[in-house]
Amino acid sequence: MRDLQELQELQELRELQDLRELQELQDLRELQELQELQELQELQELREVRAVRAGLWGGGRGWP
Repeated sequence: MRDLQELQELQELRELQDLRELQELQDLRELQELQELQELQELQELREVRAVRAGLWGGGRGWP
C-alpha cells in the first residue's frame, strides 16, 4: 500500500513539474512576443521620425 501511495505522490510531483515547465515556456513565449512588439513599435516610430525629417528637409536631402 505504501509503495502505491509513493508512486501516486511521485506521479503528482511529475505532473506539477510538467505544469511548471509548460508555464515557463508560455511565459518565455509571451516575453518574446512583447519584445517583438516593442521592436516593431520602435521601428514604426523611427519611420515616422524619418518621414517628418524627409518632409522638413525636402525628401531627406540636406539632413545632417
